Amino acid sequence: MTRLNVFFGLQILLFLWLMTAIIQPLYAKSCSIGNNHILYKFENVEKKIGIALLIGNSRYHSGTLKYPVKDAISIASILNRIGFAVARFENFKNKSEFNGVTRQFNKCLKISKYFVALFYFSGHGAYIKEQSANFLIPIDDSDIQDRADVEIDSFSVKKLFLRLKEADNKLNIVILDACRKHPYLIFSKGLGKMPRFYHVIVAYPTKYGKTIEPTSSSSRREKNSLYVKHFLKELELAYKNGIEVKDFLDKVHKRVMKESKKRQYPIVRPLRKVFFCWKKTCPKNSLDELDDELSREVDDGENDEQEAKKVTRRSYKGLRGGH
Repeated sequence: MTRLNVFFGLQILLFLWLMTAIIQPLYAKSCSIGNNHILYKFENVEKKIGIALLIGNSRYHSGTLKYPVKDAISIASILNRIGFAVARFENFKNKSEFNGVTRQFNKCLKISKYFVALFYFSGHGAYIKEQSANFLIPIDDSDIQDRADVEIDSFSVKKLFLRLKEADNKLNIVILDACRKHPYLIFSKGLGKMPRFYHVIVAYPTKYGKTIEPTSSSSRREKNSLYVKHFLKELELAYKNGIEVKDFLDKVHKRVMKESKKRQYPIVRPLRKVFFCWKKTCPKNSLDELDDELSREVDDGENDEQEAKKVTRRSYKGLRGGH
């Protein structure tokens, strides 16, 4: 009888082990983001802090940009290390490539509403004032020379925002590093202000309607652009010390203004009611306590100059100090 009990006990254990092996993969979430050149497959992605989509466009027909690809590589490295699932791409030739990866990005974000989404683009961009719309320009830009070309052949940031809204995750960080002077698009000087949008923090490396100055002889030796150099340094500290995301971005902006002697001052459009720091262990993270009204948040009517001055005043406090 004892042997029979042992036998049945072993059978039950074997059955439970087999069921665990079969059922567990069903609950392990996976997704992928890719194009014709590279595919990123993320397994057990629900264990990550969030998902990052990084795009660096350098090899434009209108002229090569030094930093976009290098900056995207550097940001990808640190985000991987601190717990993001990262998909990094470079030199998108047309808007369909933007469209494809942002659609897949949207699907990955739907796995968990508690994901932090981080989107970074570096390259050329354009702003169409009549639409209050920003566009990201692909490297095949030889025929993108006026507003109509931009609308038809470039990727609309609004489409990205709509996909982030549909994913319905709690926090999205969008960094639009596309404030460079384009040789053909004389009508567009840098990027412009867009309406507030659904759980989105938007960061710009410089003021609305301004372009980043050409690199000086000393900065040409830098591995990264001025903005990303300080972004990387401050993100290391934010992760180490548990610094909240808005404070982290303000520190980046302060450092950029200090080094550029106020010639370049970035802008951040924060969400007013969210606290998120870069560690899962942060006791004050409140992504689960966001007000529903954030989903209905719209442009508050501030003009560009008023908002830029607010950010500038906040960031100037401590320009002379340390961290």
